[in-house]
Amino acid sequence: MALNLKAVREAHGITQSDLSRRSGISRQTIIALENDEMYNATSKTLVALADALGVTVQDLFLPGVTSGFHTGESQPGG
Repeated sequence: MALNLKAVREAHGITQSDLSRRSGISRQTIIALENDEMYNATSKTLVALADALGVTVQDLFLPGVTSGFHTGESQPGG
């Protein structure tokens, strides 16, 4: 299952370096996750990334969902 990390990060206007600082996750790990080069991210890593972005871990896995997080807005196709 691929992460939607890059799309979510970009939708929030956050650079990889900013996300690294906010989450405590190395930029190298973020790059690997965004490029589907890392398939064994821990739940701790996913929670840290989601918290830094202000989304849920589930949001990181939903394809095409990059806006309307936690606002109650209806998502396209849903």
